Amino acid sequence: ALPISPTVAPTVTPTPAYTMTNLTCVPNGSDDDGDKLTYAYRWYVNSSNVATTATLSSKLTLKGDSVYCQVSASDGSVSTAYVSSKSITISNTAPTASPSISPTSGTTTTSFTCTANASDVDSDRLTTTYRWVRNGTIDTRVATATYSSTYTTKGDSIYCQVNTSDGSASTGW
Repeated sequence: ALPISPTVAPTVTPTPAYTMTNLTCVPNGSDDDGDKLTYAYRWYVNSSNVATTATLSSKLTLKGDSVYCQVSASDGSVSTAYVSSKSITISNTAPTASPSISPTSGTTTTSFTCTANASDVDSDRLTTTYRWVRNGTIDTRVATATYSSTYTTKGDSIYCQVNTSDGSASTGW
């Protein structure tokens, strides 16, 4: 028997989706006489057909891409026309950062350098803001990657914090 054309379009999951998210096209079909249905899939990224599987690899999408899927149901005898899901847009992924200090120890004549060790899966241009914490308090005198020995005294404990931004999202302190 002819499978009932899906009354609800297929859905793309998960939403929101990010650059590193594999997507799944979830069909919504049923058959009049209970026959088991199989599905054929089409994925479109920016209106180009890129895959024919139930799952779309994240390797095929980038931030800002418009993505939707189409599904056709078959009961083994007859197939429906393809039905489209709503489009989703691949969202920005916030950058990550893991700051480190060099050298890791020193004297009152040692200047320290903070390295953000930042990355962004969307390959966005990154900007980093620095701040230093001295003896548990943010040191407002320094907002650069280098903490000069001018600001240290014997026994100080210092570390750096970074806030890296891709222009849309940031790591936060």
